[in-house]
Amino acid sequence: MAENQAPLGDLTVKSRLPLPLVRRKRKLLEDADSIGPVENTKRSRSEKPDVQVIESASGLEARGVAVTKAIHHLSDKSASSAVRKPTATVQPARSRAMSVRNGIGTSRSVFAGTVNSRHPPSSRPPLRGVKGSVTPETSTSGHFGASDGRKPGSSACSLVVSSTRTTHKSARGNQRPGWDLRGQIEDKNKVLIEYRNQIAFLENQKSHLERDVQEKSTVSSTRGKELEKLRQAFNEADNERISQRNELLRLQRYEVECCELQRSVAELSTAKSSLSIQLDCSQVHLQQKTDECLKYSLNIKQLEELVENLKNENAEKAEQIQSQEMERRRLHNIVQELKGNIRVFCRVRPVLKNEENSLEHIVLSENSITLEKTAESRTGRDKKEATRFSFTFDKVFSPLAKQSVVFEEISHLVQSALDGYNVTIFAYGQTGGGKTYTMEGPTKGPTARKLESRGMIPRAVSQVFLTAEELQVKGWKYSFVASFLEIYNDTIQDLLVSGASRHDYEIKHKPKTSRSSELYVTNLKYESVTSSEEVEMLLHKASENRSVAATAVNDRSSRSHSIFQLHIEGSNECTGQACFAILTLVDLAGSERLNKSQSCGERLKEAQAINLSLSCLAQVITALGHKDQHVPFRNSKLTYLLQNCLSGNSKTLMFVNLSPSYDNFNETLNSLRFAAKVNDCFIGTAQANKK
Repeated sequence: MAENQAPLGDLTVKSRLPLPLVRRKRKLLEDADSIGPVENTKRSRSEKPDVQVIESASGLEARGVAVTKAIHHLSDKSASSAVRKPTATVQPARSRAMSVRNGIGTSRSVFAGTVNSRHPPSSRPPLRGVKGSVTPETSTSGHFGASDGRKPGSSACSLVVSSTRTTHKSARGNQRPGWDLRGQIEDKNKVLIEYRNQIAFLENQKSHLERDVQEKSTVSSTRGKELEKLRQAFNEADNERISQRNELLRLQRYEVECCELQRSVAELSTAKSSLSIQLDCSQVHLQQKTDECLKYSLNIKQLEELVENLKNENAEKAEQIQSQEMERRRLHNIVQELKGNIRVFCRVRPVLKNEENSLEHIVLSENSITLEKTAESRTGRDKKEATRFSFTFDKVFSPLAKQSVVFEEISHLVQSALDGYNVTIFAYGQTGGGKTYTMEGPTKGPTARKLESRGMIPRAVSQVFLTAEELQVKGWKYSFVASFLEIYNDTIQDLLVSGASRHDYEIKHKPKTSRSSELYVTNLKYESVTSSEEVEMLLHKASENRSVAATAVNDRSSRSHSIFQLHIEGSNECTGQACFAILTLVDLAGSERLNKSQSCGERLKEAQAINLSLSCLAQVITALGHKDQHVPFRNSKLTYLLQNCLSGNSKTLMFVNLSPSYDNFNETLNSLRFAAKVNDCFIGTAQANKK
């Protein structure tokens, strides 16, 4: 009994095959044939992309429903066929194998059709459960699709029906004998497996169609958004076109108005020309009539009275000019006193070619300068916050400032010298800071004779002589006497005399009845000059006689303090007034550190003398700032000569010249601190020197 039964899924099929099985198989074939292919409606080329996507998605959904119905129908048929008893037919083993091979071949031929799918061939899963599984690569067209115009759902249904018909034909053509129950059961199991494979295939196709529906929906949504964006862009472009059209119309109106205005201007120009011609003719005619009237109306007596009146007017105007000149001098002096009788200007020289890391630590403004120094940790890895040193002065000049701009700020002090006030201008700073360039200008090189590079001394002399010539119209006459000396190793030397003709020089006090300065230098040569050219010749001679030497810091370092003095005496014949003053221009030697300058021998002695005299000057400034009773002017020849300049009866200005190099940070800081002390001093009010 066990041998006549074969397993069929979860059922046990008996050896007897019921007679109605054949009828039910035929019914199944008829039902499958009744599922006709669903024709795919061709899309019109004129339809919009979003409408085509929606229709395609609807078609896919309908095909999915058709495939689902076919799956349920085949499942029911296969289940009912498996429960019934098979007909007892006997078939040899060889014919059974042939029918199995025919069935498999039929299935392969059926599945070789094309099924439409949006997935590429490489991404579709193979049809499992079928012996010799059918994959999309085995199709003749390279993908599953309705190549004849039918929908994918109709192709799937036609494939199932064709497979069913082939299977039944194979079963009818190779019927087993009635006694071969086992073979019949095996055939039925194969048919059942075939149906299940078809169901799996249809389910797989259904999932593909559902994904296609979802993708079509997504594409439809995306196309809708793109359409909305295109509409917005079209609206914006249309608005832009309207605005541009309005702008074009406005410009056209302006062009028309411009043409009208041009015509009006041309008409007015023509009218103006004609009126100008008429005016010229009228003026000529008026002048002729005026001349005729004067010719016949004036007589000798009237002319004499007119001359007398003119003389009186000239005298009155001369008096007015003199009073205005005195008022100008008074107001000018008030302005200078308000600015301070001792002022400090700061100037930073330009960066040289061999200097690096310059100007990064200096912050400049119109009246202030700030030094920044970044301290490092002991290990050198971490940097602390930068330490700032800020100083405020009357004026700060950047490295780009020209000589003319610098002199413009001191020209008012030079004018005070002609007005009868002692004026002192001196330059202070470290060696190589640009003091000599500021005071004298370049002494050698291609720029030595250029007017724009001249220093403060030649510019001040030029202004003095030019202004004196202008004041001649107002009755003033001036005389000038120049002297030039240097203090070398605390010894006075005359720069206007060669070395063989020099004498011993001492500082003396003049008698109290003298109108000149209280201090003078014995045996010093005083040259009377009448023009700025003569003074420039003396300056050139003094430059050749001055002591300079090369150090490790400066190739042409001044080894002495130079003092140029111009004695000015003026008188006015009209008013009987007279005045005298001394214009003093000082170029101090630069302070230097011995470890940097590497001075030795004679250079070391010079450096020590320079630093000592500058220290004495600092002591004098400190005493003046503290308003001490005793000021140590006689500690050095330099401070002794500058006593008149610093004691109060002088208008004093100091230049502090700085180097932009970071290597000279400490020297720059010391110079600024000294300049700040000078700026805080109060030396009193200068008085005019009158006869």
